[in-house]
Amino acid sequence: MKYLVFLAIVGLLPRHVQGRNQSLVDELYKTLLNGQNKNIRPTVNHSYPTEVRVSFELLEILDVDEFMGKLSISGVLIMAWNDHRMRWNPLDYGGVDTIYVSSSETWKPDLVLTEPVEKSISLGHKQTWLKVAYTSDGNATFAPFDVIPSSCNIKITKYPFDSQICELNFHPWLITKHDIVLNTDATQYKEVELQQLWESFANDNAEWRLVGTKSATFLVKNLYSYYRLNLDLIRRPLFVIVNVFIPIYFLSYLNVLSFKLPAIPERVTFAMTILLAFVFFMTTVNDNMPRNSNPIPLICYLLMGNLVISTFNVLMTVFNLYIKDRPDGKTIPRLVAFVSRTKIKAGTPLSTSQWQEVSAKLDRNCLLISKVWLIFSSLVFSGFLVYWIFFT
Repeated sequence: MKYLVFLAIVGLLPRHVQGRNQSLVDELYKTLLNGQNKNIRPTVNHSYPTEVRVSFELLEILDVDEFMGKLSISGVLIMAWNDHRMRWNPLDYGGVDTIYVSSSETWKPDLVLTEPVEKSISLGHKQTWLKVAYTSDGNATFAPFDVIPSSCNIKITKYPFDSQICELNFHPWLITKHDIVLNTDATQYKEVELQQLWESFANDNAEWRLVGTKSATFLVKNLYSYYRLNLDLIRRPLFVIVNVFIPIYFLSYLNVLSFKLPAIPERVTFAMTILLAFVFFMTTVNDNMPRNSNPIPLICYLLMGNLVISTFNVLMTVFNLYIKDRPDGKTIPRLVAFVSRTKIKAGTPLSTSQWQEVSAKLDRNCLLISKVWLIFSSLVFSGFLVYWIFFT
């Protein structure tokens, strides 16, 4: 008995291999596609919608443009459904259990990104080389790969230690839930672990790190079916720390040292150079920021504070040089007496030595103000670093 079974199996194998020839495959394609209307969705009873299962595989984060509020990614949008018109018995066609049909010759769901930066088209619309894979039980899979530019609401309050959640919504445009219903593996927002895919396929982004993704399907106005993908991103702040934060931190020390220099004209040049350095760093930061006032990054307030202190240092240095060498007999103005905190009453004529004493006291008071700001900015800088190390 076992021998007969063995002979039967061996006898079937050559026919199976030889039967998968070109003519049978051609006949299968003609049988399935003949008379099929690609504009009619696949369902046995059109009183019920066609269910499309959707998922997204992210391959690479190409760019996050804070200035334009734009996210560019590359990925694969995978759509799966069942088409009863594309079923066959593999034994009748030499064991062929999978075929590939051009996406332009058969029905497929046209999903459109609802937050496009450029013109809105369905994914895979221009890629005529894409195929729809069908198995013998009618299950269909369509997986267009594309570069997707999408708008993203960039929140930069904590720049450069910020995190972003960019939201992408896909929808069969103007098609209601009575015709197409989108489903995914998660009925609610569910974090998807993509670390293995990220390490094996994706090129790591130099500025942003992917934390995870969340996907879900939902209805808008209880009528339109949507698929939503959320990307959780965290900025890599090391470049900004090395090239902006650390220089600002040490420039703050130079602000203090400017009042330790002798009251000579070169001191004005020193203070002015520090001021221009802060202006440069503020311009550098602002060039990468969106042009809106809400919210303003905290680092901009820090830069503005340093800019104000540097401007104050330049003004007080020039003023100090002005009063230091004033001739005998000139009276001390009320403002100078107040700022220098001297015991000399306003309007009192002063000698050259007394003017130099007022200048020295003015330097000490300005030095105290600069030290207070240095302590404050150092605490802010340290707070940023602690947040980056322990909370990101």
